[in-house]
Amino acid sequence: MRLHYLFYAVLSIFITACDLFEYSAHQITPDQDEKDVNLKNIDRILSLPVSDTLKIAFISDSQRFYDETEIFVDYFNTVSEEYDFVIHGGDISDFGLAKEFLWINDILSRLEVPYLTVIGNHDIPVYGHEAYRKIYGPDNYTFTWNDHRFIFLNTNSLEYGYNGLVPDLGWLQKQISERKPSEKIILISHMGPESGEFDPKLAAGYRSILKSAGDNLLFTLHGHSHEFKNGMYPQTDIPFWVTTSMDKRAFTKVRIWEEGYDFKKIEF
Repeated sequence: MRLHYLFYAVLSIFITACDLFEYSAHQITPDQDEKDVNLKNIDRILSLPVSDTLKIAFISDSQRFYDETEIFVDYFNTVSEEYDFVIHGGDISDFGLAKEFLWINDILSRLEVPYLTVIGNHDIPVYGHEAYRKIYGPDNYTFTWNDHRFIFLNTNSLEYGYNGLVPDLGWLQKQISERKPSEKIILISHMGPESGEFDPKLAAGYRSILKSAGDNLLFTLHGHSHEFKNGMYPQTDIPFWVTTSMDKRAFTKVRIWEEGYDFKKIEF
């Protein structure tokens, strides 16, 4: 009988302890200004004046690096007139907890320009995918501004057990096929071609879709590696660029104009 009571005593302590931790996105209801962050910031971008050069700050992998992300925002706001908007390359969170997304959004919402995100592998586990969608919006989305189509794509195949559905090649093909002939394309995903975590069953189809865009696809942008990298997609002539993580206190400045583009590593 003593063991019976001991069992329930331990169970009671465990349940109480669980209340101290957040395991479900349902335990947090974002305020209205914390919902659909990407969609709201796209609206802000679409209202910006058009210039002959697009200027983007490309960051990634904030994860648990809150202090460094704060420092980035402080630095960026001193030079914000040099940029149109910021792109976060994924791994916003470390464990996919809703609170982590909200903490990072609280920091990045202090930027003097809009910011957008793509989902990373650390943003997915348990209820992370649901929390991401609740706070940021769809994990695959696109918009066109200044005759450039930006495609944000979930390529975190491993987190879905290589189920053949991630990335969504049908959706990607549609976004590329529906572009205007004059539109240039920039594709943003967390996993780059060198990550080794892309679904091998989808690799050939993915390359084929990207190649179908021809010269209209300028390049792709990625995070995940926590270091700067660049190169060409295997079996293609499509350039890719990988930016580093927030703890390295650096990011990539991307400039795009009619005749070309360039990348510059910026330390802060």
